[in-house]
Amino acid sequence: MGRISDVVGIPSPSKTFFAAAAAGGIWKSTNNGVTWRPVFDNQRVISMGMLAIAPSDTMQVWAGTGEPNSRNTISPGGGVYKSTDGGITWKLTGLEKTQAIGRIVVHPTNPNIVYVAALGAPWSANPERGLYKTEDGGTTWQTQSTGVSVSLVAGSSPSATVCWLVGPAGTVVVTGDGGRSWQRIAFPAAVDLRSVRATDDKTATVVTADSRQFSTSDGGATWHPR
Repeated sequence: MGRISDVVGIPSPSKTFFAAAAAGGIWKSTNNGVTWRPVFDNQRVISMGMLAIAPSDTMQVWAGTGEPNSRNTISPGGGVYKSTDGGITWKLTGLEKTQAIGRIVVHPTNPNIVYVAALGAPWSANPERGLYKTEDGGTTWQTQSTGVSVSLVAGSSPSATVCWLVGPAGTVVVTGDGGRSWQRIAFPAAVDLRSVRATDDKTATVVTADSRQFSTSDGGATWHPR
């Protein structure tokens, strides 16, 4: 498989995992990784980014193409794909010009609501870089904000969605209404931010480009090293 961009799995007692290879498509294991088989060979692109399994429908798998780890030998992707049968078949859902997908997050109770963080062209600016959201399972997409990584904490409706996003120039961006409005939080350290993980609307952890971690429990007012 070569370099691995992402691995996702269905919670126990399932033994099913999907692995996205940076230059080798998608592979699936149903026996805790003892054996693997390719499930993306019939598509027109093999450079893979991030994967996501819908928490409320584990047969639904999302795949973002284009390796997100900037290096001198990466290949651009060709959009976001969706499978509704556990990886047997795939359908292109759009965002073909985004080139590299850095994160996909599916709403915990509504599998039609999906956020995609697109890095865009790795070595130049392009208008397709940013955060996208679909509320109809990928039929249409709306541009949300500029950023590279997204973490979702959601309730049972789109209006209850809290979304944390690593934004440009060392900032964290948060929405509490499913992307209708955004609040930019300035990060105190002059560092490049790589990703964010949130556990609720006040608590989140960011990872820097040099692998340091900082956490907040007050919605970003203060940050502490971990």
